Amino acid sequence: MPKQSQAIPKYQPIDPPTMAVNMEACRDRSTIPQPSLSKGSRITVRQRGTMGKKPLWENQSPDQMVNFAKEWLFELENPGESEEYGRAVVWMGFTAPLDQQMEFLRASLACAETDSQLLHIAAGPAEQTLSKFGVECIEECERWAKSDSRFARMLTGVFQHLMSDEVWGRVQSIQAGVSDPLVIEDGPA
Repeated sequence: MPKQSQAIPKYQPIDPPTMAVNMEACRDRSTIPQPSLSKGSRITVRQRGTMGKKPLWENQSPDQMVNFAKEWLFELENPGESEEYGRAVVWMGFTAPLDQQMEFLRASLACAETDSQLLHIAAGPAEQTLSKFGVECIEECERWAKSDSRFARMLTGVFQHLMSDEVWGRVQSIQAGVSDPLVIEDGPA
């Protein structure tokens, strides 16, 4: 009997102010359950994505998504520690549906503490989401930017990448309204 494909539910935007993220949980990495791997063993994103195991971003509660974001941001600040979460964020950008990518954006933005982290969010998940799903999510991003100056400021680190000209123009309008944009060194002129 052939497998029936599951219908992907239509993306429903969430009003950012109603999306509560526990800010204290963002600051405390001790709440993250540590994997029980023997020394030298490693679960790679490729194995998680192709060997039947659940990717790190799938079916996560808001608190679990915050943990995922915290681990990714920790890796960014501690190069050489691990690359598992960084690879997962890249893989998520290519494969995750819009609702999961937006949830990750909310969690990572809530946990980011430095301009460097905001730039990584901009150049990674935000740019990828806007490039892949821009037409579907630009209105929500515009509403979010109006209600959250930190989100708008993070968007000043986004470049056009693969965004349509229409979406990019709307992102540039958001960027133009930010009085304290992120400083991008060695970026496109």
